[in-house]
Amino acid sequence: MIFNSKALITQKFSAPNKHFGVDVIPSDGTGLGANIYAPFSGYVMYLNQPGLAGYYLRMYPNTTGEGKSYLIFCHLNYNDWKNRQNGIVEAGSIIGKMGNSGNATGAHVHLGLLLDGKYVDPLLFPEIQTYLGLTPGGQSFSQTGTGSINYTNEISQFWKGLGGIEKIFILLFGVWFVKQYIL
Repeated sequence: MIFNSKALITQKFSAPNKHFGVDVIPSDGTGLGANIYAPFSGYVMYLNQPGLAGYYLRMYPNTTGEGKSYLIFCHLNYNDWKNRQNGIVEAGSIIGKMGNSGNATGAHVHLGLLLDGKYVDPLLFPEIQTYLGLTPGGQSFSQTGTGSINYTNEISQFWKGLGGIEKIFILLFGVWFVKQYIL
C-alpha cells in the first residue's frame, strides 16, 4: 500500500478543473512525514517544481527512468526529499514522505498517472485502487465520499489473472485506440 494504512481520497481526478491525479492521506491519521511506499520495482527520479507540485518524484516501470509512462507523487516532504537520490527501487521500499510542498494547502500526496505522456485517472486501474488500499468495485470510494467505479467481478478477475507484460500491452493498446478513434 501507499502508506502504512489505507488511503483516504481528499480530491478526485478532474480534467476540467486541471487536477490531473488524486489527492490522498493515510486513514490512520498519520500526517506530515508519513512514509510513502513503492507500488512496484522500478526507477525513481526526484524533481522540484516550486509553486506547483513542489518536491515530487516520478516512478517509472523500468530500470532506466526513461519513457512517457510513469506515476508521479507530488507535495513531498523537503527534509526527506533532499536526502534521496535517483535510482532503482524495489517494490515496497520507502520512496518518500508525505509533505505539503508546492501549492498544497495541507499535508497530502497527489498521485498522478501518465500513459504515453497523457494524464489518466489513476483510479480507473484496479492495481492502483489496491495500492491505495481501496476495494476495486467502488465500496471504499463511497466511504470516502468520492463516488464509485463499477467494475464487474469478471473484469476484475480477468485483470488479476494477467501478467505484467500483458497488462502493459492492454494499457498501450488502449492509449493507441483512444488516439486513433476518439481524439
